[in-house]
Amino acid sequence: MKRIGLSAGVILCGFVVNKTDTDEYLTFSELTGREHKRGWGTNPESAQVYSNPKKALSAITGYDMSLIEICALFEHKKQIFVWPMPEEAFE
Repeated sequence: MKRIGLSAGVILCGFVVNKTDTDEYLTFSELTGREHKRGWGTNPESAQVYSNPKKALSAITGYDMSLIEICALFEHKKQIFVWPMPEEAFE
């Protein structure tokens, strides 16, 4: 993920959040059924598929799943992920 100094309460949508040519990035595809793609590496082919977005964020961040809340983004019938990430995660 590009180190952009995100703070607590960052919202990750069901769309690509930050896809760059840097050496680290995090992506979420549009929702496809119950699957949520995530990428953590140097290219999109490194993305893995998770059936549970909380497990995906937990695996990526190391946070306990109880810290990650899923909220409805009703105007688009999508889901967003409220990820309580401290700024020091990018220091």
